[in-house]
Amino acid sequence: MPLNKSDKAFAYGPISVINPRQVPLERTLGSLILYLETGGRPLSPARKTITLRELMDHLQAQFDIREKGLPTLQRWLLSEFIEMEPGSRSLREASIAGGQPIHATAIKLQKGTTYSDFGSGLFVYSVLLQHDQVRRDLKDFFWTGLEESEDRKKLDIETLFFVQALDQAKVRTPKHLFEQPQIPQPYCRGGAALFANDVRRLLLYKDVVPRREFIRYLTALMGFHIALYYLRLLRAIPRLLDTGRSCDDYCRPNGLVPSCPFRHRLFVDASDDYKSRGAQLAQAEVDRVYGLVPAYLRAHLSIKKLAEFGEEWATLEQFGGPVPRTLPDVVKLRRHPQLPQWANHRTLNVLADDAVLKARYEEIKALTEDSFDRYVELIFPDVFRRQGRLLREALDAYAGKNKPYGFMRAGQGRRRRFAMSTGLLELLIQLAVVDYDEDTGHIFQRNLTVTELLDWLDQRYGLLIDRTAHGETGFDIERATRENLAHFKSTLRELGYFIGLSDASNVQYVTPRFELEGTTA
Repeated sequence: MPLNKSDKAFAYGPISVINPRQVPLERTLGSLILYLETGGRPLSPARKTITLRELMDHLQAQFDIREKGLPTLQRWLLSEFIEMEPGSRSLREASIAGGQPIHATAIKLQKGTTYSDFGSGLFVYSVLLQHDQVRRDLKDFFWTGLEESEDRKKLDIETLFFVQALDQAKVRTPKHLFEQPQIPQPYCRGGAALFANDVRRLLLYKDVVPRREFIRYLTALMGFHIALYYLRLLRAIPRLLDTGRSCDDYCRPNGLVPSCPFRHRLFVDASDDYKSRGAQLAQAEVDRVYGLVPAYLRAHLSIKKLAEFGEEWATLEQFGGPVPRTLPDVVKLRRHPQLPQWANHRTLNVLADDAVLKARYEEIKALTEDSFDRYVELIFPDVFRRQGRLLREALDAYAGKNKPYGFMRAGQGRRRRFAMSTGLLELLIQLAVVDYDEDTGHIFQRNLTVTELLDWLDQRYGLLIDRTAHGETGFDIERATRENLAHFKSTLRELGYFIGLSDASNVQYVTPRFELEGTTA
C-alpha cells in the first residue's frame, strides 16, 4: 500500500485522502467526473477559464435570446447550472469556478485553482478503481448525449440545454497534468467495497429516476459513505499505531463489513424533536464519537512524523536505505534506534527562543522518558486546535448536518445528534429493496418487513433505530427506542412506502417506489 504526501492535506498517504475541510458535496461529484475523464489526473492550474459575461454573450448569440430575457436566464444559470468564483467585485466579469455536475460537459467550466474539493473526489475515484464495471457504468451515465446522436433524446430538457449551451462555447477541453499521479488505495477496503456495492445498486435506477433526483441520490450517497469512512478511521488509526497491524489484517471485504472491529453502531434519532428521548441518545452517540478525535489526531500525527523520519533517514548517504512504502513499515520505525536522536533534534528546533514551549516541555519530561513521545506531545496541542476544528467541519459536511439528505442535525445550543433525514431514508430504502444474483446477474426487487429493514440498516451501515449498541438498559432506554421506532414508522408512512394495517413490524412491508423493468418482487 504505497504512501504519498499531499501538500494540501494534513493526512499522510492513504490514511485519509480527504483533507478535513467543509466542502460542498457537489464539488466531490464534479471532481469525480473529471477524474473519470482524465484517469485520475488533476486539471492544470494554468487552464484558461470563462467569465459569466462571455458565457452570456455566447448563449445570447447561439439561442437568439432577446436582451430583456438575459437577467432571467442569468439567474437561472446561477441557481441551477454554474458556480461562480468568490471574491469578485463584478459578477458579470467574474470567472466561473465550475459547472453543476449534472453531465460530463460540466468539466469544461472547472477551474483547477478554485474548484477545490480537498481530495474527496480523488478518494471516491480511488474506490471505483477497484470496481471497473461500476466505474464504466457511472461514466456511461454522465457521458450520455455528449456527442450529437440518438443518445441525446435520453436527456431531460434542462440537461440537454446545458450540453448544447457549452457545445460551441469558448472553453478549452480540460487540460490535465501529463504525469500519472500515484493514487492511494483506500485504507479501509471493506468500507470501500460497501461503497462501490451501493453505487452499483443505485445505478440500477439511472433510467427510472429523474436525472436531477438521481444525482441528488448519488451526491448524498458519497457524503454518507465518506462520513462512515471517517468514523472508522477514528478507531482504526490509533489501533494501527499501537499494534502495527493495518486494516487488511482484520478485514476480508465482501460488500458487508459486520465483523470489522472499527465499525461504529450509531443510534440515530428518527424524530424532528431535539428534546425527545431518542434525540438525547443520539446526542450522546455524537459525544462518544467526538471523544475519539484526540486519540485519532495524536496517532495520525505520530504516523506522519514517523514517515518524515523514514524519508529523511533514507536520504542520508551513510545511512541510506529504502523509503518505507507501507503503513506497517512506517509504524515499525517506532523502534528504530536512531529515532530518539532525530526527535531530539526536531524538539530543539521547536523550542528555539520560545519560553512558553520550553515551560510546557519541562512538564512533558516529567510524564515520559521517550524522546519521540515528548516531541509529538509538544507539538500536538497546536495541531489539535487547528485539525480538531477542521475534522469536525469535515464530519458536518459529509454527514450532511441539517441537510435534507444527511444523518446529522444541530439543534438548540449547536449540540449535534445523529438523525435520519427523510431524503437519506428514501435513498437507503431504494438500495435495500433491490438486489442481484452474483452467479446469474439477475436483478430483482423485493418487499421488506420493517424488521428486515431495521436489521439491514444495522448490519450494513451500523445505523440503529429500535436498539442501542452500548448495553444501556432501563425503562428510559426502552421507552426511547420504542418511541423512536414509532417515529420511524410514521416517516415511512408519510413517504408512502407502506400502509401499516398492524402495529407488528414483522408484518408491515416496505415496498419499492421505483419499479425496475424485468425484475421480480
